Amino acid sequence: MPNRVKGRKPAGKAQAKRARRRVPAQSVLAAVFTVLFPPAGVLLTWRSRWQPLTKYAMTAVAVAVMAVAVLVLPPTDAQTPGGIELVGVDPEAEIYGPALPTAMVTGYTASSTSSIFAQDVEDDTVYVYAADDGECYHLYDCKFAYASSRRLTVYEAHYLGYTPCGLCNPQAYEG
Repeated sequence: MPNRVKGRKPAGKAQAKRARRRVPAQSVLAAVFTVLFPPAGVLLTWRSRWQPLTKYAMTAVAVAVMAVAVLVLPPTDAQTPGGIELVGVDPEAEIYGPALPTAMVTGYTASSTSSIFAQDVEDDTVYVYAADDGECYHLYDCKFAYASSRRLTVYEAHYLGYTPCGLCNPQAYEG
């Protein structure tokens, strides 16, 4: 049985062929990464013990994979399907969906043409505050309006079964 000394090649020709055929795990990993994730594959290729010609070939494969990926991407001016339009310059946009009840949303009309971004629209909605476990709704500055209270319109508070507070006397629903 031949002694193996560190730094020497294997004694027989068969052992020498087997030693040359072994592919280190890092080399296999470099080849896989070159195809799946080219930047990491190129880095691993150049760190492995391959011949320079092989390293150049693997780098060319990585560049080709990245070029194909870039060519396959759609152009940025292509419109995305789905019908969603970003509103920027044109403040008029049509919104599709079920009709909202006019009693729940004040100022809503089915054929509204005003801008949704307009700041000069006066909102005369009165908001009241009610706790989930309470029976009354309150004005903002009432001592019974807690930080955990929900903000509701008068109609919503009436619809949910709340009654006006006797201390702060918020507006009652007249419907």
